[in-house]
Amino acid sequence: MKNIRLFIMIFILSFNNLFSYGYLYVNNPKGWFWGQGTIDEAIISIQPKGMYVEYGFYLTFSAKNYYGLTNQDTLEAVYDFDLPDNSIVTDSWLWIGEDIIRGKILDRWTASQIYEGIVNRRRDPSVLYKQYENHYQLKVYPLPANESRKIKLTFLVPAVWSSKFVESSIPIELLKAGYIGFNNVFIINRNSKEWKNPKLLEFPEKNFEQKYDEKLGNYFETSFSSSELQNKSAINFIVDAPFNNGLYLSKFEGKDENLYQLAYLPASNISIQNQKRAAILVDFDASKTSLSKEEILQSIKTLLYNQFNENDYFNIIFSNLSINRLSENWIKADSSTINSVFNNISSNNLSNYSNLPALLSNGINFINTSEGNGEIILLANSEQVGESEVANDLIKDLSDMMDKEIKINIGDYIENNYNWYYINNRSYRGNEYFYENLSRITGGNFKRVDYNYSYNTMVNEIFESLGILISSYDLHTSMSNGFCFGRINQNVADKPIYLNTPIIQVGKYSGDFPFKIEFNGLYNNTPFSEKFEFNADEIRTGDSVTAAIWAGNFINNLEQDNNYYYLTNDEINEIIDFSIKNRVLSYYTAFLCLEPSLGGEIFYLAEDESDLVNDIKVTDETQADTLFQAYPNPFNNETNIKIRLGKKIDPESATFKIYNVLGQVVKTFQPNNKFESNEFEFLWNGLNDNNSTIASGNYFFVMNYKGKVRTLKLALVK
Repeated sequence: MKNIRLFIMIFILSFNNLFSYGYLYVNNPKGWFWGQGTIDEAIISIQPKGMYVEYGFYLTFSAKNYYGLTNQDTLEAVYDFDLPDNSIVTDSWLWIGEDIIRGKILDRWTASQIYEGIVNRRRDPSVLYKQYENHYQLKVYPLPANESRKIKLTFLVPAVWSSKFVESSIPIELLKAGYIGFNNVFIINRNSKEWKNPKLLEFPEKNFEQKYDEKLGNYFETSFSSSELQNKSAINFIVDAPFNNGLYLSKFEGKDENLYQLAYLPASNISIQNQKRAAILVDFDASKTSLSKEEILQSIKTLLYNQFNENDYFNIIFSNLSINRLSENWIKADSSTINSVFNNISSNNLSNYSNLPALLSNGINFINTSEGNGEIILLANSEQVGESEVANDLIKDLSDMMDKEIKINIGDYIENNYNWYYINNRSYRGNEYFYENLSRITGGNFKRVDYNYSYNTMVNEIFESLGILISSYDLHTSMSNGFCFGRINQNVADKPIYLNTPIIQVGKYSGDFPFKIEFNGLYNNTPFSEKFEFNADEIRTGDSVTAAIWAGNFINNLEQDNNYYYLTNDEINEIIDFSIKNRVLSYYTAFLCLEPSLGGEIFYLAEDESDLVNDIKVTDETQADTLFQAYPNPFNNETNIKIRLGKKIDPESATFKIYNVLGQVVKTFQPNNKFESNEFEFLWNGLNDNNSTIASGNYFFVMNYKGKVRTLKLALVK
């Protein structure tokens, strides 16, 4: 029986790695059964910390959507999740009653033995592991069948800096890992002086409301609904970049050592003239992205505002049955003109289907016949030229059209319903082979979205690539009487950078102020140099997170540079000691929360941001006593959706539909009018309302009753 259970869980987790990045399940450690867990509450604190953004995920787990349990059943919650590359996990909390237990960091083997021993004795622990690169597992015990457990995960995610903003893509897949039992996700931001104007890019209409708490002080709060969460592939948090004349510098004076964080924007201090001329080509296939046409257009408008000026020029060309060119001439990129142009653009300019070859042909023709040396930015998500023979012919035809050198920069935002093509001993996704070779031949750049690389980050870097390239550079820091050491660059120092790309660095220092910065480089074989000095009172004051950032990068580098199987015991012990000293999770350590009687300590100094949210409790009647369950799920041929509605719900007044990730209705179920009780079933065989087979992927069964919704995530794999 244990072998069957293990096989099922391996299948579930393997499937989940293909289609999402988190899975919450509940199981009986003494038995064989398991089921998907429910996330009842979700509150996220977000605090920019320089190179990184610190997240606090407050989550409440339950087994309320698992059928067949009795009040006597005691379960274990297992939460598998991924984080973006180079993330750093720094804390784990477990609520026991009203008390907060902060995790102790121990070596992995000791923590595992303690946890398993306590589970066998039916006591209160949680344990958090780093399973492999970017993948983590949290176990919580016990989870009574009719109760819930609350946890907090604290981690750091690399921030994306641009000339005007600091951005971070919220790891929303962590919220989609189980059944969604919450109405809203609440976002708390406590930074106000240094990191200004917090926003959610995908929700420009949502403002962060400023509030005050006697214990925690000033903070900002906003929220988005569970349905808004399900309809988004990414939700990005941004604040204004806190540059002062192109520099951001903070210091943290620790007990044993001093650290600094530095962001430097070369374009602010180097006088090199560069006029941009870009024809922006937009191709859109509605079936292959969760982004809307409005979101695509808004991103282009924002980047034109942020990265172009009155000396630059642009044009926009839209894919349609007949290619839609915004203008026959270059458009001046001053703010008023950009605003006027976009006031006259609508989503109707862009079709819902791809016409990629004609679009590229039109763009090349525009550059050929226009003055100046223009470049092309292609934003596309189709895959009609995925085969190498088709791609090579199109590349040749496009190259033959060019009367002059035209650099083509490509951003591929395809997300779903794509095929893989195996070409020259390598796999390519969608049009990747075509994009990669076309951009390389023309001297352009190619970027594509994935889990660790959001659409907004991608288009920002594509627009940055229109700037001047610094082929070689060095950023050196020092002290007046002393030195800097242990420098870690977020940008790889041995690669060229663009003038408008911030250079991000964390390091250590010893000595007296002023703090000195020297930036040297080559542009077109011409050397340049910039020097700066800062007294102590001119430098921002950081906190202990700076030390965690340095320690986390140090540990990540050790783990990535060494194969797990070839590390010596001395090397492993070095990682363990450094991990425990700095409270940064590694492969070889774990966070263990224990009840006080077993050695756990109540965290009396905890700053519990979840207390700031007062209206998180679900009270609407669609939630009370209402349960959804699908089996099997994931499924291949068909799944049986079991429904138990609350006593106050009239099934005949509710609608039951299945949506895809784009928010489009796939299947509608008509309730039987002869309900004898509020428990019934729907059988779904993977066909839509037209009896056509649909593609593999994630879908959502949604009940709507008096404007309130209840959802169940379904996964179809073929």
